[in-house]
Amino acid sequence: MATTSVCGTTGSVSICGEVTNIKIDITLDTPEATSMSSSGNKEFLPCLKGWSGSFDSFLLGTTIGAHASATFTLATGKTVSGNIIITDIKINDEVAGVVTFNYTFNGTGAATGIGV
Repeated sequence: MATTSVCGTTGSVSICGEVTNIKIDITLDTPEATSMSSSGNKEFLPCLKGWSGSFDSFLLGTTIGAHASATFTLATGKTVSGNIIITDIKINDEVAGVVTFNYTFNGTGAATGIGV
């Protein structure tokens, strides 16, 4: 599975408040397609594309399994938009610090702006 990661600078998610950090992973499944005529070399086929990632926010705005629309503006200036499903939430609470929430998500369907 090939992966390219990019980091973002701003963003919004319909179920959360202010987003402070973004990571988006773009993947391509490449199942093995080796046959007897492959001359002893492995062969692979490009197959299903996908995207996933994580973001941090100051607000707890949802629960695991929630569906949301997301728009992220990356440091490259590109905007990535699509629908996501929240798969994990981590709460970070420090002494004399701001409580933050880390969300992990899977993109569902196509995303605009990243070729998926």
